[in-house]
Amino acid sequence: MKERLMQLLEEENINNSDNIHLSISVGYSVVVGDRINIKKMIKEADDYMYRQKLQNKQSTKNDLVKIITKMLETRDFITEGHCDRLQFLGVYLAKK
Repeated sequence: MKERLMQLLEEENINNSDNIHLSISVGYSVVVGDRINIKKMIKEADDYMYRQKLQNKQSTKNDLVKIITKMLETRDFITEGHCDRLQFLGVYLAKK
């Protein structure tokens, strides 16, 4: 199920012409045997989800930089103020 969800999301990102990249982090836990510890299952799923988030964080930052760069490439005299704001935003994101 997780793989199918990730595949659908990736297809949406490829077909999306708005330059908006969607991402999700999914956590899960598998229990083998008769004894089920719900708290342990939830903790394992939660830990896995946060590991996914950390792995995706850098990718998201890279995507933001690519979008800002693309917007700066279309710079003209009308968008001069907009480009200045994008430049400020890029510096701000780089410091984070």
